[in-house]
Amino acid sequence: MRNIAILFLLALSINASAQKLGISYFGHYAILPGAKLSYQLTPSSLELAKKPLILQPEVGWFMEPDNYHDFLFNVNVGQQIKNVNKKSYWSYGLGLGYILESKITSFSQNLGNGNRENVERDTFHFFHPSANFGWHSNISSKSDLFLKYTLGYKMLSEAPSVLTMFLEFGIEIDLKKRSDE
Repeated sequence: MRNIAILFLLALSINASAQKLGISYFGHYAILPGAKLSYQLTPSSLELAKKPLILQPEVGWFMEPDNYHDFLFNVNVGQQIKNVNKKSYWSYGLGLGYILESKITSFSQNLGNGNRENVERDTFHFFHPSANFGWHSNISSKSDLFLKYTLGYKMLSEAPSVLTMFLEFGIEIDLKKRSDE
């Protein structure tokens, strides 16, 4: 946990220019509810390159009702492929993250009223490498809609390792004035 916090602070302290703030529905296996907040940075030393690297710290939450709640802390590094004279573009990247999972491990059911009682939870910690691919479309001069697919792997925990898939749909808001392209 401490190492992930250090990664976030490092990402925010790099001499970088903020580009976009993203807010999205973040569905585990595309159907389980969640939300994610991301902040896109371009390190200043890479802004003049044809395809600059994008650094994107993210914080997310997802759950399966009455089973588990997960919190995701992730840093993505990727690039964008802009279509010439079009209002859409593609993105791809690799992520390195940490997942904190709180899972119900046992409970008793009250047969009189149907309520759960004596709910016990365990906490699991996962290292989460991932790869993502997204499609973005400009809807105004200051915002983009996006659809992103992420494939990852929860590992290095006392619980079994497992493949994870996420579908994300949201909006990115430009934090600086967009230049005419």
